[in-house]
Amino acid sequence: MGFRTGRRLLTLGALAWAAVGTGCGRHSAAGSGDGSAGSGTPAGGGGPPGGGDGGGATKPAAPCASTGAPAAPGSRITFGTAGPWETGNCVYDGSTLREGWVVDTTTDEAQNRWIATMTALYLATPGGALRRYDERDGLHLGAATGRSPGPVGWVKYCDNVPLVGDAPCAGHVIWGGATQWGIFSLAGGGPNEVFVGYHGGKTPGLTCGADPDPDWCDSLVHSGKIDRVRLNADGSITVDRFDYWENDLGMQYWHNRSPFRLLYDHVAHPGTLYVADEHGVEITFPNRFTPYAGGSLDTWQDAYFGDHAHALVCLPVPCGQPGSYTRAGDWRGLSLDAQGRLWHAGRWTAGLIPWNSNPVTWWTSGAFDLTFGDPYSGPGPGFRNEPVFKVPAEGDTVNLTAVSVCPDGRVWFASAGATSVNDTVAVWDPAAWAFKTFDARTLGLAEQGVQDLVCLPDGRIVLAGVTSGAAVYDPASGASKPLAGLPSAHVHRLG
Repeated sequence: MGFRTGRRLLTLGALAWAAVGTGCGRHSAAGSGDGSAGSGTPAGGGGPPGGGDGGGATKPAAPCASTGAPAAPGSRITFGTAGPWETGNCVYDGSTLREGWVVDTTTDEAQNRWIATMTALYLATPGGALRRYDERDGLHLGAATGRSPGPVGWVKYCDNVPLVGDAPCAGHVIWGGATQWGIFSLAGGGPNEVFVGYHGGKTPGLTCGADPDPDWCDSLVHSGKIDRVRLNADGSITVDRFDYWENDLGMQYWHNRSPFRLLYDHVAHPGTLYVADEHGVEITFPNRFTPYAGGSLDTWQDAYFGDHAHALVCLPVPCGQPGSYTRAGDWRGLSLDAQGRLWHAGRWTAGLIPWNSNPVTWWTSGAFDLTFGDPYSGPGPGFRNEPVFKVPAEGDTVNLTAVSVCPDGRVWFASAGATSVNDTVAVWDPAAWAFKTFDARTLGLAEQGVQDLVCLPDGRIVLAGVTSGAAVYDPASGASKPLAGLPSAHVHRLG
């Protein structure tokens, strides 16, 4: 989860609802939103393909969401001041959202609320608007729309060069956009700005020559990726597509296509966006983006995007030794500490990366302030550089689903279930240089696996299960209680 200054909690469920609560408005601090990824494969449908309003027609009001006013850009709201929303719970449900699966929600720096289903993006403004956007408004929803590749909902690439519309191409054409699963993640950016991550795909068993690592020949290299969406004065949106590949290596490596989680830095290094993908973690500076205007594609990307960095473990021997095999990926957790350093948590381990203003240097330098899991010699007393949990051996999965930094500097992790370990919640105490782990059921959750986790500004921890709702745990007192008022026990994400 991200560094946050507000006191609202966003919870999303599988029955087309988004609940917003615990003081998201006038009598509390304004908050910074970020995306929070959960399941890699959605477990529900996204409504009829292409079923959008196109021009973004308004819908009937949801509680504390809409008065039927037109969508209009708002001004930046200073963190730590009173927000524009009424305090209390809001529910966005099937009476307001057309689709059948809510995947993420977030707020931008004007405190607009952005809500994503698989096939649409909704905007709720403090001024009372509620508006829907889809591929006809410029979103690159690709195959999720049910449309054949074309200028609506897709991007045309000619020898990897992005074209405008259906411009002619004398070379190799690939159409880019989401797979059938549509939108995957959101992160609110500056005022009236949101970033939309899409599900990407890979062709199973494909090799591009003798070396199985390069994947340049895959017809799905332009699937998934990210849109930057900005609200215009007339209520329409401007959409810029961020495509990416591993910098300066001949465009051979397209390992990252599906943003599990997006995180925007509003505080320490404003304007930095982080992307957690299936292989690595990327950094981007959206305000440095310019449309491609010719020349080297690598040079164009180097100006604003760095792909990629990550902590890693190896098997059957530690990394760097002969015969070692790297394991890293499925980065479902992102969080920023007070210095703006990035915690990332994935299937096999976690680590901490310092910020760098140069997106290429950020990842090519190999600079990490902390990584766990390599080398790791197995369970035993005390800290053993375990990959958060003391699994039997380096390279065993820990299946981390979230990471969140608390105001006291401690770092909390959640897991769907690590190899041969019962505990699914851990806290890293940098002062003690040690982990402490918990069975989530002892912290108030009704199931063992944890879908998501976030630390609130007062130090309490919110844990979400897959089918058991959510619970609030207070580390100071040890008390816990269920999070009441949720429309469904199926919590998909916290924000």
